[in-house]
Amino acid sequence: MAGIILAGAGQIGSRHLQGLKHLPFDAQVWLVDPSDDNLSIAVLRANEIEESTNILKIRCANTIHEIDTEEADLAIIATNSDVRPLVVSSVADKVKLRYMLLEKVVYQSSAIFKEQLKLLNEKGILSWVNCPRRVYPFYKQLKDNIDGEDFVSVKVSGSCWNLGCNAIHFIDLFAYLTGNNKIRLKNANLDREIISSKRQGFREFTGTLNYCSDAGNLELVALPGSYQPPEIEINVSGNTWKISEINGTVTRIGKDGTSAEVSSFRFPYQSELTGYIAGKIINSGKCDLTSLEESFIYHSLLFEPFLNHIKEVEGVMPVNCPIT
Repeated sequence: MAGIILAGAGQIGSRHLQGLKHLPFDAQVWLVDPSDDNLSIAVLRANEIEESTNILKIRCANTIHEIDTEEADLAIIATNSDVRPLVVSSVADKVKLRYMLLEKVVYQSSAIFKEQLKLLNEKGILSWVNCPRRVYPFYKQLKDNIDGEDFVSVKVSGSCWNLGCNAIHFIDLFAYLTGNNKIRLKNANLDREIISSKRQGFREFTGTLNYCSDAGNLELVALPGSYQPPEIEINVSGNTWKISEINGTVTRIGKDGTSAEVSSFRFPYQSELTGYIAGKIINSGKCDLTSLEESFIYHSLLFEPFLNHIKEVEGVMPVNCPIT
């Protein structure tokens, strides 16, 4: 029976727990969260998932130290970014662990990121970051249609779509589609008002971030105002895909600019992905997601513009970037 630690039983943690009901083998999960309410809600949500032929045993705890095992196959860290270093260190010190899957934003500074990378490397723990568009069938098929010589332009645009915590997803997608992780920040034009996140102690931003690599350009636009989910426009050698993830539609426009083909699709929920991802990691030691080492590059591209903007607006440079 596989051993899994799931740290964090909030919204995303509960969806991971639901997904683990689809594991292709028996497993025991230690679900850890300081809130008894979160633990109860997560277990209830997991019980909504139809039982498979495999058994998932769930044991709850309020702290990592309460876990009564000396080793585990996988830890999924679904906490907020500010407490994640302590949680990761506690798990790595408590049990002998093979693999780790971390939610994003992973950490809040390059310095913390480097310290944690060193720790996990010393412990021999292979780690990945859950930016799941790399495993969405639609984007996998789109990548197959992109020639390595193609120049790829990606624009993501909407209103108040939480640029701070969600930009990492689209930087990761851009790197995946182009096959190039040597990405540079071209310019940042962030709005002066810095928004308090719905998560206490965190901040959000509107404005524009522009990135580039030798393989393409990436533009991220978050307009102020009421929430409008982002739409994604991808241009490859004159062919354009306009993607509405929220509506599940994609419009493909040919090089002549007149022929438009509209099709529908459905992106999988996290509760449909975690079992597949965790099963592949435990069975093979491999994963289609971004390695923690590679994701460090993409996170570093966020810390600089956000920290500099906070300093410009508020006059003080924070030690850590307050995004999660």
